[in-house]
Amino acid sequence: MTKPSDSARILHAISSYFVESIDQDNFNGITAHRLLDLDLSESAIRPMLASLVKSGKINCTFSRYDLNVHIKRLPSLSSEKQIEFISEDDLHQIACYPTEPEIRKNFDLEKLNDRPYTKMLAAGRSQLEFVSFDFAALERYFNDPRFLLRFEDYGGRLSIKDEYYNLSAEGYRDDVSIQTFGLGFDDRDFPVAIVFLRYLATLNSAHQLYWKSYEAVRPAKMCLQYYQSSIQGVFFENASLIHAIRRCIEGINENCESIFGKKLFRESIPDIRPPELSIFVRPTKKNFLRFVVSLDHLLSENFNESIFPDSIARTEIKVVRDRQVEQKVGSIRLYETWLFDIYQFHSPSEARSDLIEPFLEVRKLRQKPAHQTTEDQYDEAFYEQREQLLAKVFRALLGLLEILEGHPKGHMIDLRPRIREGRLDPW
Repeated sequence: MTKPSDSARILHAISSYFVESIDQDNFNGITAHRLLDLDLSESAIRPMLASLVKSGKINCTFSRYDLNVHIKRLPSLSSEKQIEFISEDDLHQIACYPTEPEIRKNFDLEKLNDRPYTKMLAAGRSQLEFVSFDFAALERYFNDPRFLLRFEDYGGRLSIKDEYYNLSAEGYRDDVSIQTFGLGFDDRDFPVAIVFLRYLATLNSAHQLYWKSYEAVRPAKMCLQYYQSSIQGVFFENASLIHAIRRCIEGINENCESIFGKKLFRESIPDIRPPELSIFVRPTKKNFLRFVVSLDHLLSENFNESIFPDSIARTEIKVVRDRQVEQKVGSIRLYETWLFDIYQFHSPSEARSDLIEPFLEVRKLRQKPAHQTTEDQYDEAFYEQREQLLAKVFRALLGLLEILEGHPKGHMIDLRPRIREGRLDPW
């Protein structure tokens, strides 16, 4: 029997180590210094690793490129760059992985067909490679009260709620979580959800196949802010409309407390967004109406009416069916009266259009479906309608904030220039 070459022994050691880790869902590479156990010298190992990289049989990761070389987090460097680093770096700082053709010689990847994302990692793909999905993939969890979805402006996470975890034998099927998902855009700039392979691979077979069925058909890219937070690990400048609205509400409340001793809004938008305010929902009428209701909760329903002085009437007499009826004055009417009492506008009609009409539009959109039965429908135009409504609300709130900042007892709020100038992301 022909004795295997030293290069073949190195390749076998690299492939065997990775294949053995597949069953544990670890997908680990072997550090180059462990190849010394093959009774080979460091001076012999380096050129053989370079040759195996050049021939496309292995890839190497380096701690200078990614601190944790034991898992392949990022796509492989070019073969030229790998060969350069192999000649320079300490063997402890290099990890080696077989490429897919070599993996297939030692492992039947088709056994993982029912776990397509586990299969991709087992085939040597990087763990932070992402797959893009239609938002419909999230809707199953959004509409199931057993799941907890936490939304932020550029990402989110989901998991089964603690009280439903491991609830029964049948419940194992849904004991799943995705530590993080993010916002991306396809080549039409249409929003999609993106999820890293490392998190998709933790799902069981039923849920992997479910997500597979909603893969986006068009190529997509990750939004800058999610890339900065999840890949670079840096703080990003939040420039979403929802964030800008939140900052305006906070600034308005700060100034109202300074001027009047009370807040105008009872609550602000929480760090973790209500699902209805998130961009991560499909553009359907049902979802748009959910959004409108949630937005109204944060605006006119959120007014702290105790800030309005007693001189502003809370009720009025109206004639209903030939009878005089005392009715409560709506919160938006109270707000409008208060605003025009505390500030003299050069153009009251323009001020009403800019500062009051957006609140009324939200309320009108909310009330309309309450009085009629409407069929759900899918229309990408709902995204544009959502953006336009948020932009109007933002400008109304920013306008109010600037009025309060100019009050003798008011003060300037530290808003980023992008917010002051309205250069914001449309979600």
